[in-house]
Amino acid sequence: MIRSSTPRVPAPGIDPQRQHRNRRRLAGVIDLARIYRNLGVKELADRVHRDKTRLIPETGNPKIDLVVSLAAALEWPLTDVVEAILGRPGDEAHPVLRMHHRFEDLEELARRACAAGHQRALAAIGRRMDAVAVDSRQRAASCCWRGRASAARGLYPEALERFRAGLNHTFEERSLRLGLRINLADAYRLNGDLPEAETIASETIREVRAAGASTSQRLNRSTLAHALFVRGESSRRRLLRGFDGRTLERSISDLERAERLLGQLRRVGHSGLEDDLASGCRRGLLALSVTTGGTGPGEALQRIREHLGADESTSDGVRTPCSEDDGWWAGCGAELAWRHLEGPERLETTRRFAEQAIDVGVQLGHFGLQAAGFRHLLDVHRAGNPDGVRSQAAHLPPPRLVQLVRLMGRLPEVRDCGWGLLEETGTLDHATRMDPRTWRKGLQLVDKNGFSAGSAEKSTNKSDEKGQHLLDRV
Repeated sequence: MIRSSTPRVPAPGIDPQRQHRNRRRLAGVIDLARIYRNLGVKELADRVHRDKTRLIPETGNPKIDLVVSLAAALEWPLTDVVEAILGRPGDEAHPVLRMHHRFEDLEELARRACAAGHQRALAAIGRRMDAVAVDSRQRAASCCWRGRASAARGLYPEALERFRAGLNHTFEERSLRLGLRINLADAYRLNGDLPEAETIASETIREVRAAGASTSQRLNRSTLAHALFVRGESSRRRLLRGFDGRTLERSISDLERAERLLGQLRRVGHSGLEDDLASGCRRGLLALSVTTGGTGPGEALQRIREHLGADESTSDGVRTPCSEDDGWWAGCGAELAWRHLEGPERLETTRRFAEQAIDVGVQLGHFGLQAAGFRHLLDVHRAGNPDGVRSQAAHLPPPRLVQLVRLMGRLPEVRDCGWGLLEETGTLDHATRMDPRTWRKGLQLVDKNGFSAGSAEKSTNKSDEKGQHLLDRV
């Protein structure tokens, strides 16, 4: 960590405590930038055009050019760097899309991108839809697609904002309104706002049932299944905060009915969304079965392991999970292990599943999966170190540290967890005390899960390339 050999004298007219806090935060941000870019103190100082002895001003308030340079080094938004230092909040579409002026063509592109899982392409298409939309219905549709792209990358607050904006427009199309509402409910669920998710899902269920046979039966069944899943899964998540018999019964009933409906829909047509929802129902029912005692924790965890290793295997016989659904199964494994196992087995099993969830999140660029995994890792560390004793084994390996820094920049709500991991495990202090050459070498190593910073970058780039190809084929 960057330190000065001479005592600091508070600058005149500035609260010493506030000055100390700002200097400490700025030092932490500088350390993160140095680690993220694999630079020594001198190299980072050169990059930000400062003398290495003057990186941190006496007041703790950096000039704007230093803040801009740190934001570029960390790949964080400028406002997030300001917030990290001061402790308070401080695109154009793809060229190919500019050739499309008909909203209908862009909607078809959005459907193809969504079906293929190209979320970055979907986000770019949504921005272009915003630019060409001429009426309320089209503006609402662009909000829906952009919200789905945000949710698919785990950016739930952003998704909530999009879906709410879409519902604020006035339009007649029933399918679009239902789509916005149920996606809003699902985004609330994923963001942890469970009462809001249950309320909107219940209202949607009542509306679909009231419509009866006078409307599209496939739309009704699909929306009803999605709403039952959201309500059932939200109820299940609420059980983690305190047991309630009625909530348990409703959760089981909702998820079972949703699974039956999804099975009926799959017999008459195939949809990736319906497959994912059906898998989510099975996942939730398995967790509830452990809660009720119908399935033992060991058996449930073994079923999750089999699910994660059921498809194509690598040369060593273990498949690397690579779909969002796999990531949620790994997260379910971490949750069950944390709640139902004991002793060292609890910590090790939770850690393994959490690592898998993070790996999937990194491969897919899904920040929500990464956030869930890192929160489990912090829980595991705190449970294994109740006295706050740091150990070499507790340090995050270099690839994980890079991933965590990137995540902290993208999701401000993860920052408390991130700083907790960095400071409580001694990772930040350990990394900043290492010789820069040793640190660079460490970044090329593969950790025990076979995942390195280089491979993370490559996998993300491959995902981006697929979305790029979708646009280039237009």
